[in-house]
Amino acid sequence: MKRIDIFNSSPLFITPRLVIKPWQVLEKKALSKQRLLQEVNNILSPNVVKDLPDSWQHLHGLNEIEEWVKEQNLESYFYGIEYLESNELIGLLFLYSENEDERNPTLDLRLGYLLKESKWGKGLASEMIAALVLWCKDQMAIRSISGGVEVGNIGSIKVLEKNGFMQSSQEMPSGALLYELRLED
Repeated sequence: MKRIDIFNSSPLFITPRLVIKPWQVLEKKALSKQRLLQEVNNILSPNVVKDLPDSWQHLHGLNEIEEWVKEQNLESYFYGIEYLESNELIGLLFLYSENEDERNPTLDLRLGYLLKESKWGKGLASEMIAALVLWCKDQMAIRSISGGVEVGNIGSIKVLEKNGFMQSSQEMPSGALLYELRLED
């Protein structure tokens, strides 16, 4: 995947409570790689990953977590979500470019995010997605943002709807719903 400079700034963006940093920055600043991988392991609890691909649900040990992190870094623009005040890693953000091509000046992004289960229900996802939408609008190279969500994941559906995403008529595999936000209208 070709990297575009707009995705590599550090931090990517900041909210009143959160800072979103490229994974490479987190790795460079980590006091211990093992500790950082353990924090990722803590995020990937069974309830957090239950509706995600099998390869995300059955990670055993820090070596498998490390391989999973490498894979995410290759397949997406991969970020850590930290509390602004404490630098505690509380989640992960994935941005996938749907049409990264030199001939096409605008991008369609697909997003995914995971928050530590203990951080659910605190408005953090809404805060982050609102800031992501503003960041995307500022870039002027991003045409749309979309994200899949399981039918029963009412919390994530509300987060997306609150931030202007509309349910798409496009069908997704495994019965998930697709929500999208057009930025060029």
